Amino acid sequence: MKGNKIVRIRGGITAPKGFFASATEAGIKYSNREDMALIFSQESAVLAGVFTKNRVKAAPVKLCMEGVKRGKAQAIVLIVVVQMPVLVNGEWKMQGELLR
Repeated sequence: MKGNKIVRIRGGITAPKGFFASATEAGIKYSNREDMALIFSQESAVLAGVFTKNRVKAAPVKLCMEGVKRGKAQAIVLIVVVQMPVLVNGEWKMQGELLR
């Protein structure tokens, strides 16, 4: 894998046929910011994830781990509280762009 790089594709998360996405301002922590998103597939899609080996895991990590065990999903709802890669005391925090 050395030397491989991530390449942005036109259409982003909705580039594959049958995938749709939207985002909205839910006002969960801040106003005037898209903080909730939905990614939807017309067909059930393969679901995978990589998780921490730490014994202490935040509630959202445990929930995602259970979902990945099923191996398939048709919709994912994302809630972005702050843009930091930290999970503490059940509060879900994410880093990066959302649906861009």
